[in-house]
Amino acid sequence: MSDVQMQCLEVRGGNRTENTKIEIPGLTGWIYSRPYHGEAAGGDVHFVSSCATGRITRWLVADVCGHGDAVAEVSDELHDLMRRYVNFIDQSRLVKEMNTEFADLAQRGDFATAVVFTYFAPTGELCISNAGHPRPFLYRAEQRSWARLVQRGDNSTTLSNIPLGVVPQVLYDREEFVLDKGDIIISYTDSLIEVDDRHGQQLREAGLLRLISELSWDDPMSLGEALLARLESDYDLAEEHDDVTLLIMQSSGPGEPISLRNRLLAPWRLLEDGIRSRLNGDRTHPEMEWSVRNLGGALYHPWNFRKPRGGSVSDEA
Repeated sequence: MSDVQMQCLEVRGGNRTENTKIEIPGLTGWIYSRPYHGEAAGGDVHFVSSCATGRITRWLVADVCGHGDAVAEVSDELHDLMRRYVNFIDQSRLVKEMNTEFADLAQRGDFATAVVFTYFAPTGELCISNAGHPRPFLYRAEQRSWARLVQRGDNSTTLSNIPLGVVPQVLYDREEFVLDKGDIIISYTDSLIEVDDRHGQQLREAGLLRLISELSWDDPMSLGEALLARLESDYDLAEEHDDVTLLIMQSSGPGEPISLRNRLLAPWRLLEDGIRSRLNGDRTHPEMEWSVRNLGGALYHPWNFRKPRGGSVSDEA
C-alpha cells in the first residue's frame, strides 16, 4: 500500500495491480485493483487525473472484455485521452472520443464498459457519465444514507449509455450534483456484483449496496478493506475468478481554496508541458478548455459560483 499526493497535470493508473491512498484538492480516496490469477495486468482499467491548477479532478473505471496486450493498448489510449482533456471541466468531449476509440474493439467482437467522473473542487460539483457500467454508489454524510445512482437514460426508450464503441453516435447522459463534506462515491467493476453467496444467489447491485450499508468504517480505505473482506469471507470473491477494481472518493468539502501560486503557475505549466511534449513528438499534450469559467476561475476564485445541491436520480438501499 502506498500514499500519494496527486500533483498538478498528473495522470496515474492503468490496468495493473494497485493499492493506493490518494490526496487531491477537495478529495481523499483509495484505489484498489487486482488482476485475476495474480497476473501483473488485467482487463480492469482505472485512471485519476489532476489539472494544471488542482481544481479539476477526473477519474474513470473501465472493464474491457479481454486480457493481455489488447487491454494494455486500450489502457494506453485511455491514458492519452485523460491527459489531453485533463484541464477540461466539461467531460463531454472526453467521453465522446472514448466511444470513438473503442469502435475497433466492437469490430473485433469485444466491448468495454466505463464510468467517468469529473470533480470541480471550488464548488464541489461532480459530473458522472456511465457507458453500460455497474452503477456507482453515493453516500450522503448528512443523512448517513447510501444510494445507487440511476441515470436518466436508464429508463429511456432511446439508445443511450451503452458500452463504448458499440454505436458511433450515441448519447451519454451527464448527471451533475454537489458533494458536501463527508460524502462518498464508490465505483467498481462487475466482479463485485457477480459473486454468489453460500446459497448460489448472485449479489447484484442491490445486494452490494445493502452489504456496504451494513459496514463500519472511518475513511475510504477502511471502507474498501471492510467491503473486500466481507466479500471474500461470505461470498466467492477470489482472484482466480475475475479482476477486481474498487475506487472510493470522499469529499473534504466544496470551496477548499486552491493556492494563488497554483492558479498563477497554471499557464506556465501548460506551456512547459506543451513544449516538452512537442519536442518529444507527443501529440497528446493537454489541451485547454477555453471557457470563461475555466480561465477566469484559474485566476480569481470568486468566478467559481456554486450550483444548488441538486443531484442525479437515485434509489436508496
